[in-house]
Amino acid sequence: MHYLELSCRALLALVFTVSVAGKARNTASWRSFTRSLTDLGITARWAPPAAVAVTAAEALTAASLIAASLIAASLVAAPSAQAGYALAAGMVLTFTAVIWRTVRREVTVRCACFGPSGAPMSRRHLLRNGLLLAVTAGGWALARPGGTYEIAGVAIALSAAFAAGTLIVRFDDLAALVAGPPGKRRESVR
Repeated sequence: MHYLELSCRALLALVFTVSVAGKARNTASWRSFTRSLTDLGITARWAPPAAVAVTAAEALTAASLIAASLIAASLVAAPSAQAGYALAAGMVLTFTAVIWRTVRREVTVRCACFGPSGAPMSRRHLLRNGLLLAVTAGGWALARPGGTYEIAGVAIALSAAFAAGTLIVRFDDLAALVAGPPGKRRESVR
């Protein structure tokens, strides 16, 4: 079961790392993310510090999960990653509450979760975050200090995490392929 926990940890680390990179990769991405915060109701004055705080919290979450995964990948006893899971749960629950509020208000706000996007926040994002919460809860439940890892098991666990993490990051595109674009809602007011 420790390989499944390693997969959960690595998947979440990938998702949060891609999220930080997508927001901070260039000025246009950063502005898009900051603008999305104003669309969510944060004042223009507070959107830049909020953007920094969110991105820093995501980076801290990714770093805590990556550190535990790197130790596990070194094939020595891995410490518990429960602090990383707690951070991930807090972040995903917060994001889910914001998305739920936005969907409930029927306001169109572009998802800037992984950088600039044309996809408005919708129930799809609630589903995606539900999957992330399930991974977080599963990893939390399986996290135990200690244990040894075989190289083949680590390779399989990390490969599975990469594949699943890529599906999570590209969830908007996959959902649009399967179900088409999300329904129309009224535009947000700036």
